[in-house]
Amino acid sequence: MYNRNFRVSAPRLESPDSSRKSLARKGFGDQGSTMMTRGHVWVPVLLLAASALVSQASAQDVRIDSSSGTLSQGLFEPASFFAPAEKQSREEPRKFNLLPVQYDYGPSPYSAGPPSFQGGPSGAAYERPIPNQQMVFSGNPNERQFYSYEGVFFRTEYLNWTFQRPGDTMMGESTLVTKDPTIPFELDGFGDPLTASNFGKVSTLEPIAFNGTSGVRGVLGVPLTFGSFEGSAFGFHMAEESFDAGPIDGTVFRPFRINSLTIGGDVTDAFRPYSSSYKVNYTSKLSNDALTLKPIAGFRFMNLSETMEETGILVAPPVAPFASEVNSTTLNNMYLPQAGVRCQLETKWLTFAFDPKFGLGANDYYNKVSSNNYLPGSGYLESKDSSRNLMYMVDLGLTGRIPVSEYFNVTLGYNFMWLGRVSRASDNVAYDLNDDLTNNVHVDTQLTDMVFQGASIGGEFIYR
Repeated sequence: MYNRNFRVSAPRLESPDSSRKSLARKGFGDQGSTMMTRGHVWVPVLLLAASALVSQASAQDVRIDSSSGTLSQGLFEPASFFAPAEKQSREEPRKFNLLPVQYDYGPSPYSAGPPSFQGGPSGAAYERPIPNQQMVFSGNPNERQFYSYEGVFFRTEYLNWTFQRPGDTMMGESTLVTKDPTIPFELDGFGDPLTASNFGKVSTLEPIAFNGTSGVRGVLGVPLTFGSFEGSAFGFHMAEESFDAGPIDGTVFRPFRINSLTIGGDVTDAFRPYSSSYKVNYTSKLSNDALTLKPIAGFRFMNLSETMEETGILVAPPVAPFASEVNSTTLNNMYLPQAGVRCQLETKWLTFAFDPKFGLGANDYYNKVSSNNYLPGSGYLESKDSSRNLMYMVDLGLTGRIPVSEYFNVTLGYNFMWLGRVSRASDNVAYDLNDDLTNNVHVDTQLTDMVFQGASIGGEFIYR
């Protein structure tokens, strides 16, 4: 910023008397004193002439256009004043945009600056911005809310997470069989009586593993005087796993796959077998939109959806072969106010941050279970369930930032997120028959916990 007043200072000159005393002390005597007194006559003249030339050059070097608010700078540096004339003529003046500033006080009687610095109507003047200051708005300074974008950052990361697997969830209900139904056991009254091919087992979802699920996360941050405001969103590619029972012949090595059933909700030894083929396909998808004010509080919305598709074919003479399907879908809309704190350690080569966040909110879920041709001639049957319940969340994030340049950081991170009381597709199927042995496969919502964890790598762009 340029001052409105110019002032040229020259070295302080001692009086002839003081000079004479000084020289006398040094041993020059009266003769030396007389010589220096005569020399002093020319020193002020030379200094005043040089000051006048410098002042005139400075006035020519700096020009302000009051109509456009621009400053032209030519021979501003002292070194360029002594450059050859032909070099100076080839140099194009540099222009800087100036900001209009309104002063509240009137003209001062002590102002001695050039007229261009005294302002126009109502005391308006132009000033050059402070170097390296990024101005946000160019309107009236009194209406500006922020003066710099400095520190605003955008971070994008590649995520590679593991979703908690459904585990050893049985594709059926509890039975009266004393042995573990997930281990091949002999079926009574089923199979070809002329052979020993009458072994079966209840399948589990143990082969389903959601490892290495890919996703992307973006974070936009704005530093504030009392913390930082961050908006983030992430989404994962749909995690999908399936397993096929392969060849089935009813032997102990290739047993029939079965659903253990209840009748009217009561535990029995009834089974629904699949004697030709059996497959399960399972999908899970997590997405998030969050606005977070750190380190005070925030709000997070997340969506968790899952689908489980179970298909199989039964061949059991004299019944004609038929294929059946059981599908289970679930949708969790989670609304979570959250609180957390950022613990950060900064070094020259690495910035390490730990972000623990805790949330308590509501889960608005919707579940559906459908079956098609589950029993011969049963057709399509569907049931739904929706409700809201209290849920909780723990999100622990570790992030390391490696500075590559002034404007870019490489980020490495790890996240552990635990969601409590969510609905999963694998837990909501009730394999049931009515008392008259007709199909009654329906939805039976069971809330459980689910864990997500994994690593991330990305880059952070910073505006300075």
